[in-house]
Amino acid sequence: MPTIRLTQRRDREPHRRPLDDRLLDQTLPGFGVRVSKTSRKTFVVRYTHDGMKRRVTIGRYPAYGLGEARDKARDLIYYHGAGQTRA
Repeated sequence: MPTIRLTQRRDREPHRRPLDDRLLDQTLPGFGVRVSKTSRKTFVVRYTHDGMKRRVTIGRYPAYGLGEARDKARDLIYYHGAGQTRA
């Protein structure tokens, strides 16, 4: 899975790969964007909680901007890294 620095400009560009793809952010481990065959972009975060790997969908671009999605991912990673659980 490629790891790149996600930027606002990259979010606006059409995706040029033929298959579904996930791109991970270099600046925030676990945060990334999933790009569908139709170039639909969805922000995701991966983390481990209680020994189980989880992936949470944050939202789709452009409803969520890169900064907003990165902030939400950072909150989720911190929240679950502190050993708390969702109510």
